[in-house]
Amino acid sequence: MSNTLRHLLLAVCLFLSLGLAGAQDPCKIPRNASSSCSYTALNGSCTVTINRLHPISTATIYARRGSRITVIVLNPSPFEDLSLDLKSATAQAPPDQFAKGFTNLTSALAGFEISQPHGLSARALDASGNSVPGVGQIVTKQAALLKDMQKVPDAGFNTSARQAIRAIHKIELPLPVSACEDTTRDALDPWLKTASWRADVLKNLNDALNPLNSAIPGFETRIKEIRGQIDTIILSVNGTEYDVLTKNQKQLTEAESALTLMQSQLSDLQSEAGKIPDQGKQQPLFVTDLQRKDKNYEIQVWSLNYVNKLGAVAKRVSADKYVGPDSVSFAGLADTPNKQTISTVNVQFEPDTRFELSTGFLVPVTPYHSYAAAQSASATAPVVQKTDTYTVVPAAFFNFLLGKELVVSKQRMAFFFTGAVGYTPATSSVALAIGPSFSWRSIVLSPLADFSRDTKLTGGWTVGQSLGTATAPMTTSVWEVKPAIGISVRIPLGGASQ
Repeated sequence: MSNTLRHLLLAVCLFLSLGLAGAQDPCKIPRNASSSCSYTALNGSCTVTINRLHPISTATIYARRGSRITVIVLNPSPFEDLSLDLKSATAQAPPDQFAKGFTNLTSALAGFEISQPHGLSARALDASGNSVPGVGQIVTKQAALLKDMQKVPDAGFNTSARQAIRAIHKIELPLPVSACEDTTRDALDPWLKTASWRADVLKNLNDALNPLNSAIPGFETRIKEIRGQIDTIILSVNGTEYDVLTKNQKQLTEAESALTLMQSQLSDLQSEAGKIPDQGKQQPLFVTDLQRKDKNYEIQVWSLNYVNKLGAVAKRVSADKYVGPDSVSFAGLADTPNKQTISTVNVQFEPDTRFELSTGFLVPVTPYHSYAAAQSASATAPVVQKTDTYTVVPAAFFNFLLGKELVVSKQRMAFFFTGAVGYTPATSSVALAIGPSFSWRSIVLSPLADFSRDTKLTGGWTVGQSLGTATAPMTTSVWEVKPAIGISVRIPLGGASQ
């Protein structure tokens, strides 16, 4: 194989690979899935396609009363639930049942302290005279237990929790506008590689939960044990010692509750993240005429909105940072609105308009005539001379719609029966015309019959005839029918293409 042929084959392969890559570009709408609604014509039922990765709000769509606009969303996010809502309506997600959420929870855990005043007895006797731990020993146990509780979030917890929460934070925020412009497309990874995202998040959440799951039952047992020891000596302690033991025990109980709440909320986050599907669900949404028999226009503005599936649980797990011995912090979750707008769909429902105006001009294809006396090289007296004048006739066109407007390649096309009234400069007279018309978008082309005045020789005079002693030939004004082409721009009385 020659080098030239080899280079040619490589070029063809490269071209094909680039073509396939372009065809699979998620930021572009495939031709076979593009919108069918026209922005220049009065549509019947049609479709609007919005790419979730690169959303653009629509221009006003004009539609007949009673028709339905179908909104198709390509590349829907597996993290979102979509809805199409009237912009004037108010929609809210269910209220959060966990009002306090996860904010500053670990900070509160680090703030618990055990009181250890001096002079506490080391050991004591129970009711039977047996030696039991005294107030000093119980306080030491309380301090050790609290220290163990405060260490739990640091034991492999922060790194894993930080990574999981940052990954969730990324998909909670709106997709960056520049996501499709970035050649690496890294911002699209959670959307297009959701299975990998979910596996990483679940692993990190599991690693964060393991120390909590293994430690909390032991903490509960130790709290009960200390509670039992306090009950054993409660009758033999003084008021100061009682206050110390009770306050410390309350600190332990609240710290254990904080850990349990942290465990519960991270478990909720793990459960919800595990429910995220590999791909978003594509389902059509509809814009409908709310008063289909009304002859007035109905202008509707619809919002394509989304609710993040992890939004509610994320608010409950909106951790700020843990203030512990190592001051390890992890990122918080975004407090997103209940609903956010992707784009808007604007629709104006209106009845078919049978009649409309257009303005432009007529171009008669045959000339207008005028006659005068002129000198001739072959005659001693003036002769009859004819002058042909081609002119443009400014006119107003009255168009009556035949059938219904058509939509071809998303552009308006229509057929009319047209009448026109104009002014003929060549004869300073009125011109009337009738005939069919064809309209593409706002341009109207009309092959018409032009009824206008023209000048004709009379009295037996002919062109080239010698006038003799006469100063001019005799003429008369007559009506004639001339074929003409009309070109005009429509002035719709309806809303479309204004």
